[in-house]
Amino acid sequence: MKPNESITQMSPYKVSSHKAWETNVEEFTLKLDWNEAVIGPSPKVLEAIGRIINTGRLNWYPDTNNIELLNLIAEYCTLPVENVDYYASSDALHEYIARAYLSKGDAVLIMGPTYDNFRAVAESQGAQLIHVDALEESNFTPPLLEFDKALSNYYPRVAYICNPNNPTGRLIETKIISDFVKKYKNTLFVVDEAYFEFCGKTSSQLVREYGNIILCRTFSKAFALASFRIGYALASGDIIRSLRKIRNTKNVSLFAQVAVVAALNDVAYTQKYVNEVSAGRDFLMRWALARGWRPLQSNANFVLVTFGEMQSELVQYLEARNVYLRNFNHIDVIKKYTRITIGTPCHMRQLTELIDTFCAAQSARK
Repeated sequence: MKPNESITQMSPYKVSSHKAWETNVEEFTLKLDWNEAVIGPSPKVLEAIGRIINTGRLNWYPDTNNIELLNLIAEYCTLPVENVDYYASSDALHEYIARAYLSKGDAVLIMGPTYDNFRAVAESQGAQLIHVDALEESNFTPPLLEFDKALSNYYPRVAYICNPNNPTGRLIETKIISDFVKKYKNTLFVVDEAYFEFCGKTSSQLVREYGNIILCRTFSKAFALASFRIGYALASGDIIRSLRKIRNTKNVSLFAQVAVVAALNDVAYTQKYVNEVSAGRDFLMRWALARGWRPLQSNANFVLVTFGEMQSELVQYLEARNVYLRNFNHIDVIKKYTRITIGTPCHMRQLTELIDTFCAAQSARK
């Protein structure tokens, strides 16, 4: 039996190499390719997981309506609890949004280059994709005029904006998001704020007033809980209730719920890490600029850098030493760039020392 035509014809979401999992736990590994945290979660998370293992409840399905977790998310976001809900990752949230709001032939507008998961799930519903891409010659400044024009011309059912953008790190101010939401009331704006903590700018308060915006967030990045697979939505009460009609309430594991409750009870730990990432980003930017490379100013926990002709060889050199970066050879508009996940200044020094060693060896050959 063949899948439906939409899936047969769509392009798959391309996951980059995950070679780091082939290394031994004891080996030095610096994983800077998927924008995860480079440190572990709060010690309170590990303590909570240890306690839950001994409760005798691992044979139960997880809590299907964790009120404590919902209240903590609402408090963290300074929103009423009716405006929040949790999901088994922000990727899963994308899938529910697509199922709830998209039908075959609906137009979906995407500001790119961007994280590709929403494109894939929208296309699986038979949606028609319209892309408006930032360009290298503008330093990947968000193409706001072109996006506005596309909103006016196509009246898309859904518009997807990653903010800050992944992979460019560029940020759109809340006032601009607000203007779009007010102007195009029949378009649902899906704003992906996976990297919110690293810039501190959010459109979250718009969900109190407008019923055509939903924010997608994750605990995978700043909270260092990527393996737990849990994210959350911020939206009007109507949108939250609509998504609950199709949301599988058993799909957020007990471990994920316990981990997030513990993490949200230790936000100071996360903020300290965010501050270290900011320092690490500043260090990497100064280092790259001093060597004549072109780092892109970023509002997230990653930086795009162009290493020129040596890019592919450098990435291979680092991989051989268990250091993993992300290149974008498969995306024309950013194929000259390598994305580096930012860690603490210590992690960034480890990386830059290796790159300097590589460059010195290259120079010696000439």
